Amino acid sequence: MAMPKLVIDGTVNGVNVKVIIKSKQWFAKPNNHDASGDCVNCPHFYDYHGVLEVHEDSADELQYRAMNPEMVCSGSYSSGSTWVQNNGKDLALLPMEPSANGFTLDTTASGSNIALSADAYCLMAIGRFGDWKPKTPKAAGAAESR
Repeated sequence: MAMPKLVIDGTVNGVNVKVIIKSKQWFAKPNNHDASGDCVNCPHFYDYHGVLEVHEDSADELQYRAMNPEMVCSGSYSSGSTWVQNNGKDLALLPMEPSANGFTLDTTASGSNIALSADAYCLMAIGRFGDWKPKTPKAAGAAESR
């Protein structure tokens, strides 16, 4: 039986997003209900044959770039505001649990500030993103390309 899809609402760099959690995948998408028209690059974590891989979709969702992570981890963050230092490297961070609904994530060159209304596990990767590549168009009913 497949794991049901969970959706968490949040804000990344001032833009409303939804984090979708389904079997061995955690990814953010711009919230289609965001009337501002603002967009943001969105991280994706997925289990690819037992290895947790990370990539980022462009704000227009037409391109992606893979991360060469130096560290990938998950851990519980306490409710409130937490600063995550990345020392000038790229950082991808997503909540993993419904208790994180309403999270905010603001990034700078030196790190990210995440605010949670309740304790929740998050995924985090620090490394370097590669070059942008065009996404392969999806055929009707086909699985999402990476």
